[in-house]
Amino acid sequence: MFKLGCTLALILIYSPNLLAVDKPHKVRADRPMPVPNFVVENPDPEVTLPVRISGNSPIYPISLLLTGIKGQATISFIIGIDGIPKNFEVIKTNNKKFADHAIIAIREWRYNPALRGTVPIEMSIEQTFDFSVD
Repeated sequence: MFKLGCTLALILIYSPNLLAVDKPHKVRADRPMPVPNFVVENPDPEVTLPVRISGNSPIYPISLLLTGIKGQATISFIIGIDGIPKNFEVIKTNNKKFADHAIIAIREWRYNPALRGTVPIEMSIEQTFDFSVD
């Protein structure tokens, strides 16, 4: 898997030469998560990237609020041709609760799916979340 610091990789299942990266989401108890901005390297002109159309940011785990620890969770999932995320896998985390809260939020996200021309295609995404209370 390509690693670009704390960025996230978005890899098109049907076109391995397409790589899009996104900035990690910072999850704070007092602020909503921004919508991803995709940057594409080696773009396939036939492919339109998925666009998140709804969904809330993960929440910082309430059970960890008093500890104030910072955390991170990297989750891999597929955006189906129906725009619904599926097949979640925890790639890396420093606390299972951060990963659980990220997956809970992602399950509710909805996308306009990726398109090859006018045909919807599945796309695999690896998303990193940074959690903090400050």
